Amino acid sequence: MTNEKAFQTTRQPDRRRTLFAMLLLFGGLLSLRPAVAAAHSYAVGKLQIEYPWSRVTAQGVRVGVGYLVITNRGAQADSLVAASTDVAERVEFHQTRNEGGMMKMRHMPSVALPAGAEVRFEPGGLHLMLLGLRRPLVAGETIPLLLRFAKAGELRVELTVEAHGSAPKELLQRR
Repeated sequence: MTNEKAFQTTRQPDRRRTLFAMLLLFGGLLSLRPAVAAAHSYAVGKLQIEYPWSRVTAQGVRVGVGYLVITNRGAQADSLVAASTDVAERVEFHQTRNEGGMMKMRHMPSVALPAGAEVRFEPGGLHLMLLGLRRPLVAGETIPLLLRFAKAGELRVELTVEAHGSAPKELLQRR
């Protein structure tokens, strides 16, 4: 009997230590959560870029898309004049519009960013066209994208590739 009691008393502190270690680990993981969310937000000058994302592409497809939100928090207008990525030959700005019941897409040489305004690159509207894809885009990966602004300069962001029919949850909650 004495041996059983001694065994039981030594097991309880071990359980407590294990529980304490698990709580520390869980707390540490929770503290990383804001850092992960912050990775979807970038800034250069007075411009804030949020929720950069793309969609999965199939093998052999040579065109992809990019979406994001740019907020100009400054008192002066700026413009997005160029973008590039190593996964495509070129990146263009396109605007999709419904004209007389027909969806039409037109190329835009730059995108105006009025002072104090938010410009949304989103499905069915303004978007980035990734032309001449060098490989398929896979769900969960990140794609480097260089944005060039007329006044604010350059900024590197990462597009998170989402599965078809999905978008970043933070973006959907914000609408």
